Amino acid sequence: MATQKATEIPVSIVTACNSRFFRTLLQFLKSIARHKQHRKYKIIVYDLGMTVEQLSTLKKKFMRPYGISIKPFSFEKYPEFIREINNPNAEPRLREGAYAWKAPIIEHEIKLNQGIVFWLDSATVILKDLDDLIEKIVAHGQYVPYAGTGRIAEGCHVGTRKKLRFLEGLYSRRRRAGGCCGFSYHHPLAMRCLEKWRALSLQEEIIAPVGANRGNHRYDQMLLGLILYDAEKRSGLVLTEDEVDISSMKRPIYMRTRNKVPNSVPLFLDGLCRMYFWTYNVADRFVIGLGRN
Repeated sequence: MATQKATEIPVSIVTACNSRFFRTLLQFLKSIARHKQHRKYKIIVYDLGMTVEQLSTLKKKFMRPYGISIKPFSFEKYPEFIREINNPNAEPRLREGAYAWKAPIIEHEIKLNQGIVFWLDSATVILKDLDDLIEKIVAHGQYVPYAGTGRIAEGCHVGTRKKLRFLEGLYSRRRRAGGCCGFSYHHPLAMRCLEKWRALSLQEEIIAPVGANRGNHRYDQMLLGLILYDAEKRSGLVLTEDEVDISSMKRPIYMRTRNKVPNSVPLFLDGLCRMYFWTYNVADRFVIGLGRN
């Protein structure tokens, strides 16, 4: 498989969105179109609860001109706690549906296309052609860069830790990016990791234990990191040394992450939004550099 090229197998870039992140999604799709990724790869957006008006806009601006696919997420097929993503009064541990929908979407899509699925959160902005990253997925079965300098232990609630059977040493490893992760159907070990991620994500007491919140728990990201490090240690899975632009001094080459735009911001201001996030990233790297000197 390492000798195959990305052009020889189907590749899908997948994301998901509900009504609260619609404007952020449009920014992501504009970056996809700007770098013509829709001409190379299938672009799929999962509807996690967008409004009728938002879906109509999405179809008009991106589905018809760029061939982007829109699919509904089948909440009825999964544990009820995931539906809390659209409950404004959800308890803290279940907000955003505990992000438990992500791994099932990726696994479903990869079994459909039997190739590569590259998941990117809707708050991502593409900066360059993604071919090089797709080739890394081809070579190693997966691509999941570091996400900041924090350790898994800092984002793993004690309730989850008590139920998992991972080596203690894995909790001291750096976090991996659940919002930027790719997998290959043709890599058995990577597929086992994905399947385990899905299975654990659907267990409420593991992904969203009582007392968990965004301040003390990293939900899907934490589980994925532990699974990958376990596969690295036990079976020799090769993980990337790349990192996304979270607490990083490196200039982002392929994408920026966590670029959330309020729904109230008009789409014609997309250029100004990009300028703002670019400036923020430059300033952030400067401050980090000062702190390390």
